[in-house]
Amino acid sequence: VEGDVTMDDTGIHISGLEYIDGWSDLHADNFELGFTDFSDFSDFVNKVRLSGTFRNTFFDARTLQYYAGMNEIPAGLWIDGKAEGTVNDLKSDGLRVRSESKGTDMDLRFHLKDITDPARSRISAEILRSSTSTADLANIISAVSPGFKRSSITGIAHGETISLRAKAEGPLDDLKVTGHLGTGTMGSATF
Repeated sequence: VEGDVTMDDTGIHISGLEYIDGWSDLHADNFELGFTDFSDFSDFVNKVRLSGTFRNTFFDARTLQYYAGMNEIPAGLWIDGKAEGTVNDLKSDGLRVRSESKGTDMDLRFHLKDITDPARSRISAEILRSSTSTADLANIISAVSPGFKRSSITGIAHGETISLRAKAEGPLDDLKVTGHLGTGTMGSATF
């Protein structure tokens, strides 16, 4: 961990943060851990307020799992932009997110509630712009759904470029999604 650190009674403030743990490679121009007092760290995911402006950052979910005691989520993302809130109440009004391979690229806004408890998790998100390939989409889905067959996408739309604008709202097990999906040659659909 590197950065210029200052601390006061409202939190820990880091400028020029560089954090590398073997999974993630985080770079933040500014990063803050806000708290009422140090006892907030005993309930880190609910009480410590995070705020960061990230640039060319690779974030692997195993970093969060280590600190929050979550089940394994096999996901890594490239992130640019600002996010703030507690782990269980995280928001961003403008974030660029790319898949680990950088084959999927999107701009989004989101509000995640209770993300460490899948039974209570709620998502409010808007994908403002995105593009992906069928190969990268198949890789992403198979990473989080072990029984998924990649050929179910790549076999139907091999080499296709896909764009998406969408809104998602609700709990993880009953997520309501609306949006517009378009492809280079196969057409488009509103859902």
